Amino acid sequence: MRAAFVLVAHGSKNKKFYDMVERVAKELEGAVGGEVKVGYLMGEPSVEEAVRSAEGEVVVVVPFFISESSHVVRDVRERALKASNGRKVIFAKPLGDHPLVVKALLSRYLEALEDEGLRL
Repeated sequence: MRAAFVLVAHGSKNKKFYDMVERVAKELEGAVGGEVKVGYLMGEPSVEEAVRSAEGEVVVVVPFFISESSHVVRDVRERALKASNGRKVIFAKPLGDHPLVVKALLSRYLEALEDEGLRL
């Protein structure tokens, strides 16, 4: 069975946001060995466009969000399901308190201290 990977992010007026999401998607493609479609709630391509263009019998929607906000629980799910064209859609959990998020936040904290010449 072939499963498509759709990464969904919020969107922003800041172009750097899109550059960052696209970099993450490219790294994910290397890790999964296949295409990662990106869709935005407030931007282009939309969630619907990403889901429709994803190739696979199953679509796995991975929210690039911190928590299960109304966007993740309601908006992403509704829009992805409407665009699925009858395919099975699986929804991954948002980043939340995953152990790697905790490590990444600690790393950013230590990096900020180091940038200022301070130590823990």
